[in-house]
Amino acid sequence: MEKLLSKILLVSDMDDTLLLPDKSISLQNLVALQHFRELGGIFTVATGRSLSSYLSYQHQLKPDVPVILNNGALIYDDKYEKIIWNSVLPVEVKQYVNDIMLQFPQIGIEILSSNGVFVASHNWIIQRHIEREHLDYSDDIKSSSDTWFKVLFAVEPKDATLFCEYLQQYQNIKLIHSSQYYYEMLPQGSSKGQALRELIALMGLKDKFICAMGDYYNDLELLQYADCGIAVENAPDDVKLQADIVTVSNQNHALSEVVAYLIHNFPK
Repeated sequence: MEKLLSKILLVSDMDDTLLLPDKSISLQNLVALQHFRELGGIFTVATGRSLSSYLSYQHQLKPDVPVILNNGALIYDDKYEKIIWNSVLPVEVKQYVNDIMLQFPQIGIEILSSNGVFVASHNWIIQRHIEREHLDYSDDIKSSSDTWFKVLFAVEPKDATLFCEYLQQYQNIKLIHSSQYYYEMLPQGSSKGQALRELIALMGLKDKFICAMGDYYNDLELLQYADCGIAVENAPDDVKLQADIVTVSNQNHALSEVVAYLIHNFPK
């Protein structure tokens, strides 16, 4: 007999959606996730986090299919411990980063490459990010590989407008606003939504009903692509307007609320 939720693929953002403000996963969410699986549901995450930052949650989440990382620039298969799909930034981005460092020395810069995380420029926002996520990183950006997945910029609000205007000169990249202080340079065409399309094709999931959860502007394409896009209450109002459903905040165990909603509302 087919299980109740066996037709559902649930994809969740991590920070400010699945995770509590202290970056932990609540017991309520973990119990709900277990119940979701017992009812046949398939779960994975789509996050801006790097592979190294995501791996500390791997043993708790145990995703059923590969995960979307780097805001859609990379898909990683936990089962086989390998990258199964990725898009990369053009090589000229190295010069872009050098130019940005000269123009905006106060901005923090992290580079996610195929051989690790590199910090090109420190500020208090980057330092907080390193401490919160326990990042293993290097300051020697010359030792980074030529394969860059994304560049993260830590920008104070007072600098944001000028910074974004400056980056408009670069036509072959994508800039997204992923949190209050973070802007990310991604390969042109990259997004969580596009990566979800790739994941569905790679894993043969076209027959699944896609539910996606998120909280910020970098989640918009994910929510729009899903059959049911779900914004958490702590999302900006214009993100919530793009969602099919608005649930409780991440502090109130949003994933457990979504699982309960699916149990009671998904067609039998």
